[in-house]
Amino acid sequence: MNNVVDHSSNLVQKALVSPVTPVTPVTPVTPVTPVTLITPAPPFSDTDPKFNDANSASKPIILECKNLDKEYIDANVRLKILSNLSLSVKLGEQVAIMGRSGSGKTTLLQMLGGLDSPSAGEVWINGQNIHALNEQQRCQLRNQSIGYIYQFHHLLPEFTALENAAMPLLIANEDLKKVKEKAEDILEQVGLKDRLKHKPGEMSGGERQRVAIARALINNPVCILADEPTGNLDDENADQVFEVLCQLNRRLQTSIILVTHDSDLAAKLDRTLILQGGQLQTSA
Repeated sequence: MNNVVDHSSNLVQKALVSPVTPVTPVTPVTPVTPVTLITPAPPFSDTDPKFNDANSASKPIILECKNLDKEYIDANVRLKILSNLSLSVKLGEQVAIMGRSGSGKTTLLQMLGGLDSPSAGEVWINGQNIHALNEQQRCQLRNQSIGYIYQFHHLLPEFTALENAAMPLLIANEDLKKVKEKAEDILEQVGLKDRLKHKPGEMSGGERQRVAIARALINNPVCILADEPTGNLDDENADQVFEVLCQLNRRLQTSIILVTHDSDLAAKLDRTLILQGGQLQTSA
């Protein structure tokens, strides 16, 4: 694992600002309260109840957006993508977001994860207004509290499954022995115990996507943002990947916000919302 840090140092610095890397201070116009690093929720056992109406009242809200607007200017034409959109997601909840292509689903996920800024409105993650933080603070919050899964796995081809899954912890400069132990554990949980040393080119599409899930969950984030995570897979692999994701959701109580065009998949989650006209509507 030692050569992973050396070999990936340039990639890591480009991917995320490390909390321990000295940063030239920028004087903001309005002082920003330093981010309080969030302690991940402790793991739950497999016997914990699935999220439902009966036990949801006691669960805290871990991600919330309030009155989000998003506009773009294209050829001097103002395009409004999101309009006064609000959403609350509780601990352990599974939420599907559907909508036609171009409706703003990916844009919404990017703002929920702090990868893009709204034209107006707020996004709160575990009590932190993410868009009131500076870039370094947002990087820290994303690294600790949010996991991302995309339609394409975005694994680094020169690294093994173990190294790819461990990347968020390497970026955070955690102890290498603990990094290896955590990566091995999460890969075993997604059924890849025998593929630790395989590189992406040596794995199937379903296996690569399970490594991406392991990478997203290795920090035990409070929420997973998944953008068409099974979109590139055949039906069999898609079902397997989705089942792995749901099992880990129940075990770790990590919330899921999942963008999909698959109505059958969406129906398996706790609730489905439709993004239409820049706002979220409850599915009938």
